[in-house]
Amino acid sequence: MILQLFLKLSQNTGMIVTIAYLLSKTKVFKNAMRRRSDWLEKLLLISIFSAIGIMGTYIKIALTG
Repeated sequence: MILQLFLKLSQNTGMIVTIAYLLSKTKVFKNAMRRRSDWLEKLLLISIFSAIGIMGTYIKIALTG
């Protein structure tokens, strides 16, 4: 039981870390960190991180007991 939970948690965390790493390599993200992004780039980043938040809500680990 504990091993299954650990594996599921590792899988979900790995997926989010991979997405965050890939995003950090984009020009849009680098501009936002340097505070040189326009409103369209900000809107794009808001949409992407909102999608990650929603994905985190729906990818859950079921606990019983």
